[in-house]
Amino acid sequence: GVFSFPQQTAEGIRDALQLSSLFIDFEFDDHLFSPCGYSLNGIKGDRYFTLHITPQEQSSYCSFETNLTEKDLPAEVLEHFLLKLQPERWDLICVDRPLLVAKSRDNTSINTCSITTDAGYDVYFKHVDQQDELLFTQII
Repeated sequence: GVFSFPQQTAEGIRDALQLSSLFIDFEFDDHLFSPCGYSLNGIKGDRYFTLHITPQEQSSYCSFETNLTEKDLPAEVLEHFLLKLQPERWDLICVDRPLLVAKSRDNTSINTCSITTDAGYDVYFKHVDQQDELLFTQII
């Protein structure tokens, strides 16, 4: 996979995920972890996203947090990440953007919740633990 080579670079991962073309004019701050793993923050004005990737073969995981609207970040972009990364488990956290409620399927667990912060932000959480391929746009 893209994220399993010791010679990987942050720039190489950004290119593989096409971050510059998906998030035009965002400023990126990212970090590679040893022996593997990647974390990125993207900021543009008051909009942000955070991406974490843990590509270990025995327990692959990724998370994506954002306050981007569905117009600015359609489900197809999130699906793009999931298809490229193919994690066994993943989290999606959105601020002021409700998430679809999807039913769990065989070999898949989907858990969702939401909270309203003291500052009045609605924060939506989704955790997916999947053992086989899903149609991502149906659960994002």
